[in-house]
Parts: sequence; structure tokens; C-alpha cells
Amino acid sequence: MRPFPTSTRLPSVADLVLLLTTDEDLAESVTELLALEGLRVATVAGTQPVHVVLADLDAWPADWNLRLLRQRFGRVPCLLLSGSPFAGPYTATTLTRGYFVPKPFSPNRLLAVLRRCISEGSLGC
Repeated sequence: MRPFPTSTRLPSVADLVLLLTTDEDLAESVTELLALEGLRVATVAGTQPVHVVLADLDAWPADWNLRLLRQRFGRVPCLLLSGSPFAGPYTATTLTRGYFVPKPFSPNRLLAVLRRCISEGSLGC
């Protein structure tokens, strides 16, 4: 496996990304990529503050849905992933701070949008 690019670092090692997916391959790849960038990744919502939610619309965990995402993380930037060119972008517009990256995506594309989410989240809006 080729290493992911690590030339640009994200702002802080304290940033926590909540990753919501049942796709084990995606979870492993994204977790490895984000760790290389100095981010912590959780796959279960706990008591620690989450800076960004990264949700796979094509493989939601059974105990999550869009309504719960809005209720628990309405003010947190949410980056949605989907192979659907219609459902993904539309769903992102229904969130207060929604972003969308279509599948398949490059690591650089995911990191660029994730950086924007983290930057927005750090503004406290």
C-alpha cells in the first residue's frame, strides 16, 4: 500500500473526528490517513467534544440516522461521503454546517475539505 501524502498538517492533535460508517475498509483507510495528519478518530460518540463528524451515507451504522446526527451534532461541521451524485449533496444542504465529498475520493480531496471543516469549527460559529 502506498503511503498517504503528509506534507500539510491539520491544525491540532486535539481535533477529534467522529467517523460514522459500517464499511470496515473505509474506516481503516480513513483512520490511518487522519492519524498520519495528527487527528484522533472515534467510531463511537462519547463524552469528548467532536470537532467534525465524517459520515458515510452509503453505510450508516444501524444506530445512526440523519435526524440523530442533527440532534446530537447540529452545530458541528458534518462531512458527508456518498457515491450518489444527488442524495449526498442534497443531504449536506439539509445540515446547518454540511459538507459533501463524492465517492470515490482522493486522500488529498478528503483532507482539503476536512481542513475547511476543522477551520470552520474552530471559529466557534
